[in-house]
Amino acid sequence: MESTEQTTRPGRAEASRPLLLAPLLIEQRALLRGGATTVLRSGMGETKSLVFARQLADARAPAAVVVAGMGAGMRGLLPGDLVVATEVRHPDGSVYACPWADSLTASLGEALGPGSVRIHTGPVATVRKLVRTAERGPLAEAGVVAADMESAFLLGGLAGRAGQSGCPWAVVRVVSDAPGHELMRPGIVRNGLRAYRSLKASGRALSAWIEEVSGGPGADSVPLPQPGGPGEADLGAAGGTAREQDGGGR
Repeated sequence: MESTEQTTRPGRAEASRPLLLAPLLIEQRALLRGGATTVLRSGMGETKSLVFARQLADARAPAAVVVAGMGAGMRGLLPGDLVVATEVRHPDGSVYACPWADSLTASLGEALGPGSVRIHTGPVATVRKLVRTAERGPLAEAGVVAADMESAFLLGGLAGRAGQSGCPWAVVRVVSDAPGHELMRPGIVRNGLRAYRSLKASGRALSAWIEEVSGGPGADSVPLPQPGGPGEADLGAAGGTAREQDGGGR
């Protein structure tokens, strides 16, 4: 059955400012409840990501972009580990190298503190279907550290604009499943909670980093349009009211 998930339609206000994007509602809420100021939900998978990116590309280039959410980890990783992409690999073979990975990794490490969340860096591959046991081996052999279903499609749609403006960008994925911790197996709820907590822990640091590298105003200084109703206030946010730019549940 096709998902009924709705996404935020980006407008000119969003397109001229730093953007923190989360594909799924649960990821958006984790970031907000961890102190992120504003998070746009881009939608799950290739189609929704391409539509979202196209809407952004029709407006002015964003000041900076971070895509954050959960993903599949390869060998050596555990649920709850955090991965900062040094490059993002598109299914068609395109590769987006990220020169801002070291900067974001250092900021996350400082904000989260030693021993809280394990942080890894390396290539992230975008795939078109959920990663199962059989797919992990070839991905790991190719040097992939984690996989997701959105990042390359979002970056591909924004590549022209980002290239023209020098827009800083980054991709962060928290491991929700890994070898020995597969989806649809016992422990899925426990592993999902670990991933949620790690993503939540990174929310404030991701907002701070994207505001710093964009050189623009704070993420809560420009009001965003409410898509179809009032946004949900995040009671755990600091420095103003954080809103979920959310058109509805999945």
